[in-house]
Amino acid sequence: MSRKKMSGEARKIDITMAARGAFALKGFYGTSMRDIAKAADVSEALIYRHFPSKEALYNEIYFYIDSQLKAMGDYFRGQEPSTQTLVRIVYALTSMIMKEMPGAGREQKIFERLLVYSLLENTSFAISVFQQYDVELFPVWLESFKVAEQAGDIYEPLVDPSAKMWLSHHLMMAINFLHLSGESLFPYSKPKEDLINGMVIFILRGIGLKDETIRHSLEHDYVNGIVEEIFGVKKVA
Repeated sequence: MSRKKMSGEARKIDITMAARGAFALKGFYGTSMRDIAKAADVSEALIYRHFPSKEALYNEIYFYIDSQLKAMGDYFRGQEPSTQTLVRIVYALTSMIMKEMPGAGREQKIFERLLVYSLLENTSFAISVFQQYDVELFPVWLESFKVAEQAGDIYEPLVDPSAKMWLSHHLMMAINFLHLSGESLFPYSKPKEDLINGMVIFILRGIGLKDETIRHSLEHDYVNGIVEEIFGVKKVA
């Protein structure tokens, strides 16, 4: 009875949420409208009242990463461009990709599976995700990189700064995909937090930060509590 009383917009959201889970299980091409109807516990005809095609429905499932990146973009646009801000961007982005975000564990896993499938088949989901990086993070990354260069904290760049952001992102994603099952495929002797810290240092060196700059950043602990601050959650002691 409760389903019959749902408004049109509420029903559409309900179908979209069910579709996200279905696409995450089988990918775009492996998922039928019948699968989605079953997951949403509605008829196929009802789905077509809200979405003219499977493609149209697929184009509605992008919202998880939008809120995450918008929170990061809003936060860093409010910070002064600097070497320290660049370090904090790298740490926050690595943490967001590598760690289960507070209160978003299930959504994050669905998103990760959707992204993997999109890279293998229908790339529209992946393209939409990466465009959000361009909108929310690229401008603040570039400004902070420029300030770090002017301050002499970065070696003369041999690679374009925008490419460095994407190369950093690709490294984070590649390592995270190795943990997609929920299990570590490699016998790391350290917890994930130490792995994240090691990745951050590796990336900072890779984008050209000088060792003394990295040591200074670590000594002053510029990243302490940054994730909790961005996403508005209490830090767990």
